Amino acid sequence: MEMKSVPVNENMIIVIRTSADLFLSGEDPMEVRFFGSEDRLQVRKEEGVLRIENHSGMDLIVPRSVRVRVEKVGGSAFLQDLGALDIQKVGGDLSMQRVGQVEIGKVGGSLTVRAVNGPFHV
Repeated sequence: MEMKSVPVNENMIIVIRTSADLFLSGEDPMEVRFFGSEDRLQVRKEEGVLRIENHSGMDLIVPRSVRVRVEKVGGSAFLQDLGALDIQKVGGDLSMQRVGQVEIGKVGGSLTVRAVNGPFHV
């Protein structure tokens, strides 16, 4: 697998859907970096939104300053070093640390949270 990247700006929202596990972390560069094969990974850039969908596990690095919406994770999700998060559905466990404002919908497994810097709603 090779690493791919997509440039983004601070006004964009990154929307993520995966059928398996999600490993998501934040860094400073204004680009989304990911590993995946072309046949399993779909990336669409629309007006103000970057949509990333995968039918297997996903490993992503996103800018900390960009809002992230996790629409669906079929497995477990591991999130760290991120800003504002809207997590709609995680089928397995959800673990996060060093995150900003968080809104959580449904989690099928356990929820572990450390170091939230902002409002936190479940």
